[in-house]
Amino acid sequence: MNFEIEKAFCFIKNDSDWLKKLLIGAGMNLGAFLLMLICVFAVLFTRAFNVGGFLIAVLPCALFLVAALGVYGFTLQYGQDRIRNENAPLPDWKDFSSFLFTGFKACLGAWLYFIPVFALAGLSFIVQVSAKVHGGADSYTIASLVVNSLYNLFYLIFLVFYFVFNASFLKDFNVFSFINIAKAYRMLKGCWKQYFTALFLILAVGVVLNIASIILVLTIIGVILIPFVFLYFQIVMMDITAQFVRIEEESKRTTVEE
Repeated sequence: MNFEIEKAFCFIKNDSDWLKKLLIGAGMNLGAFLLMLICVFAVLFTRAFNVGGFLIAVLPCALFLVAALGVYGFTLQYGQDRIRNENAPLPDWKDFSSFLFTGFKACLGAWLYFIPVFALAGLSFIVQVSAKVHGGADSYTIASLVVNSLYNLFYLIFLVFYFVFNASFLKDFNVFSFINIAKAYRMLKGCWKQYFTALFLILAVGVVLNIASIILVLTIIGVILIPFVFLYFQIVMMDITAQFVRIEEESKRTTVEE
């Protein structure tokens, strides 16, 4: 079983309501974002730095966060459905509360996964400050070079393997899948080639998304379309992730049969 990149981009064929569902998701993100900007700028320009002004600025930010988590959960649910059924349609927005919870769990899991990176960043800062205070300029320069190099290498390794933990989470929506190393290793075992192929495809899709965003931001209409385009590409990336899981599961079944 190989990756079918065209299916990732043509998921709309499996759902006659795809446009409506994408517009709802993009509209929620765009509406909440615009409301947040309006309220924040209103507080800044009127200089209403009091409890009322604080609430006016914070509540729309919270609304935007809820919308973003819900939309992210929507794409995750599609990914899980795609694992179970290669012709799965997009989820129905009536399950928004479930999407919101799923998006929250995914973000919490990602935070747990990157805790070692955060800890190393803090340690790097302490080492550099200590070298600057107790040593000379040369000590600080050497310490900064060594510590930053180690941190960047550590961070890169975590980024490379984040995808498999995200794929692991997609299978069961268990927040601890992000830190279940044994489960992630079982997924990778015998599927290294497919894993790095999926990683390359997702990076390529991300590059296309960035190029499209740069072009769209040049016009007002393009800016309005960015949430729609972003959601479309987010679903494409989730489809590729689901395909990797299907390939991994098929590989395991083939191995057992042999």
